[in-house]
Amino acid sequence: YRMTIRNMPIQQNNIVLIFKSFSELDNNKYYIDFIEDFLANNMTSILGRKLRFEKGYTYTVNTSNENYKHYGSFRIVVSSDKKKNIYDILNIIFDSLSNIREKGLSDANLKKFKSKYLNDLEYLFKDRDVKLDTFGNYLYYDRDFTIQKYKKIINEIDLEKLKIIFNLLFDYHKMSFVLYGNLKNIKSTNTKIYNIIKKHRKKF
Repeated sequence: YRMTIRNMPIQQNNIVLIFKSFSELDNNKYYIDFIEDFLANNMTSILGRKLRFEKGYTYTVNTSNENYKHYGSFRIVVSSDKKKNIYDILNIIFDSLSNIREKGLSDANLKKFKSKYLNDLEYLFKDRDVKLDTFGNYLYYDRDFTIQKYKKIINEIDLEKLKIIFNLLFDYHKMSFVLYGNLKNIKSTNTKIYNIIKKHRKKF
């Protein structure tokens, strides 16, 4: 776990937060796609709405996840114009993650996010290649895996279970941070970012 900051002559700043995720042997892996969807990977997602549509801070905000037999890696990736305040962006990200870790989602939001995600699956599954790419790996480690089983897992997640998953996944003591972009002062930037992370570490 480390922090890496690089100054580069480009017109944007790129932020990557990397968290330890779940292995293929951990059944918590089944919740990752759902979390990605409501956290960042669509127009109505929590971070997408706050960072892009309400504040206009970012070009893109998305997540990605990789699961292997013994470990996993979850990334939040944000790109913004070099003139935008990276500290405001980071505060919004960490405040959003910490809020869900502490309070969870509202019952109404959880129902809304689940309904949207399950409806989107129905559309995606009409594409045979998407279905195979998305769930082929699950079958390798879980021979009893079915799409119906997956939908049931998502549909049955409750507020307490989601809070548990968030606290396992977004552990600020087990994360790496990468920033590369048009930066004026590496030392000052490093200090300010570390202070933001440290503030949220103290909460948990």
